Amino acid sequence: MNISYKKLWIELINRDIKKSELRKLTGLSAGTITKLNKNEPVSIAVLLSICEVLNCDIGDICSAVFDSSVTDDQAWCFTKKDSNSKIVLKMLLEKILFKRFIPAWCMEVL
Repeated sequence: MNISYKKLWIELINRDIKKSELRKLTGLSAGTITKLNKNEPVSIAVLLSICEVLNCDIGDICSAVFDSSVTDDQAWCFTKKDSNSKIVLKMLLEKILFKRFIPAWCMEVL
């Protein structure tokens, strides 16, 4: 999983606030703004200071995104010897992937 600040940039555009203005309002360093630009992790304190200035919730400025560089075949197709574990694993995979495509052959293995 990775973090995306796309919602933050959309919020700034909607409010007509430039990144430099956000930096001044929050007191964040240029390095922190760079991390946000690169979708790199920042501290909760940074996110809370942005939320305080924008009067919003953390979910309004960032989101967790699935790492698309790992394919379903690579990440989710493995087996356990215990049949109960297979059932639990299959249920967890379905919940984690939010009904995303899982190759049929992979589910047959589970």
